Amino acid sequence: ELLEGVTRLRNLYLSENQQSGKIEFADQLARQVGELFVQVENYPQLKAGENFLKLQAAWNEMEDQIAAARRFYNSSVNDYHNSLEMFPTNIIARLMGMRKKSYFSIRDGEKEIPSE
Repeated sequence: ELLEGVTRLRNLYLSENQQSGKIEFADQLARQVGELFVQVENYPQLKAGENFLKLQAAWNEMEDQIAAARRFYNSSVNDYHNSLEMFPTNIIARLMGMRKKSYFSIRDGEKEIPSE
């Protein structure tokens, strides 16, 4: 059931066109994978297996890359917001209907996924 949920969320993420939808599916997917790692704790042989250790290392690397991308995105949003407030771009932005964007944030409980 847990693996089916991960697969379903992955497919939803890949088919989503809106950034807000992708972020929501990515958050749900991270929670599901976190639950998967918790479930593996009950199976020491699986946990110690080479394939699982590779999966865990790949997941940790991916999480690091995602965190870097989130920092870059938030920095870009901050630069964009600053440009909306500075003259003369503020006038052009207002005429073009440009609006502030949301920063990406992650809930405290989702910051750490068990990795041991």
